[in-house]
Order: sequence, then structure tokens, then C-alpha cells
Amino acid sequence: GDTRARASWERGGARRRARPLRPGSGRPGAARPHDSTTTDDEGRGERMSTLVQRSVLDASGFPLDQIQILGIAARGFHGVLESEREAGQDFSADVTLYLDTRAAARDDDLDETVNYALVAQDVVDILSGAPVDLIETVAEQIAAAILDRPLVASVDVTVHKPQAPIPVPFSDVTV
Repeated sequence: GDTRARASWERGGARRRARPLRPGSGRPGAARPHDSTTTDDEGRGERMSTLVQRSVLDASGFPLDQIQILGIAARGFHGVLESEREAGQDFSADVTLYLDTRAAARDDDLDETVNYALVAQDVVDILSGAPVDLIETVAEQIAAAILDRPLVASVDVTVHKPQAPIPVPFSDVTV
């Protein structure tokens, strides 16, 4: 499949252009990623994109539920530099799973949803697992593992590499 870096994956590797939700309404409509332009003191403009809200719709056009797990952390040895492979560094990941949780909620049954403790363990296993050069590859591996769960229709993955070898001050690198 396609291994390009991206933030959202869906079953079968395809990306879906979902109609966003109108804030507070639960209906497809207005809220969507939007572009804005900022200007510095010298009048130079910089185009920025901000994600307001993402929604994935089921076959009937209704938004799927979301399960978010934020800040899953582990020590890994990913990176292109030998020093990264030898010393390792801390990585973390945020995941949002899109699925229909109505049956699980109605029946109060874990078997009708996704066990997020198992998902978190899968993420830790990948973050701390076999080293790869790029965090884009780590994100792809995490997405593939989560999409192997039958109830998950789509997933958003963010991998954080706050100790990336960058010679200027920064707070985080994410894919």
C-alpha cells in the first residue's frame, strides 16, 4: 500500500474525504479545515492550515464515534543517525479511532467495541520495537496495527519525537 506520511488512515489504506460536522449540531456541514494567512512585521505572508474538526461518516452518512488515546509513550531507537539508534529517545503517540460504539454502549459489552488497553499496548510495542529510519514509518505501522481491529473504520495517528536531533530550539516534531 501507500507508505507516504499522512495523519489519517482508513481500512484498505484509502483516505476518505469526510463531510465535517457543524459544531454542536451532530450534522454534516460547516466546520472544516480552513486556511488562514498570517503576516510578520515585514509584511510577508505565511499560509497556515488549521484542523477545526474531523469527522468520519458511516455508510448512512452519520458520524462515527471516536475513541482517543493521547500521550502513549515509550523509549525507541528510531532515526537515521547512528546516535539515535545507539542511545534511543522518548517517543509518544496520539491516536483517534473511528468506530460505531452504539452496540457496546447499549449492551455495556467490551466485546462490541475496541479494547483501548490493547490498542495502547500495540502502540507501545511499535514505538519501542524494531528500529526504522523515519517516524512516518512508525506512524504507518501504528495505523496498520489499529486498522487490523475489525470494528475500526479509520484512525488518526500523531507520532511525537521531542528529542529529534535538530540544532535549534524546538519543542516537538510530529508526523
